[in-house]
Amino acid sequence: MAVLSALLLVVLIGGFLSSGSNPVDFMPGGDLTIERLLWLSVAMAVCVIVQLPLAYRAWAGSFWWLSRRLHYTLLLGANIAFVWWCWYWRLIPGVLNDVL
Repeated sequence: MAVLSALLLVVLIGGFLSSGSNPVDFMPGGDLTIERLLWLSVAMAVCVIVQLPLAYRAWAGSFWWLSRRLHYTLLLGANIAFVWWCWYWRLIPGVLNDVL
């Protein structure tokens, strides 16, 4: 799950960087590539939802070493911060923006 969330982040940032520097492309109805890229933030939100119970199980069951549990928890916190950042800047497309 951690590799998937890191890969999604790299693809999202790489897609934004390669899309050009025209700010109009980032507006609704702009470039379709950017609208498709925004769905990666939904995939990241799904990763966070899956990671939450796994982090709880890792701590409650004392799985892994302490350093690995801390690393996983820090990664989960970074993913939560990224999903919040996407929500704050309205980068989560469609209905999810209205719900969140």
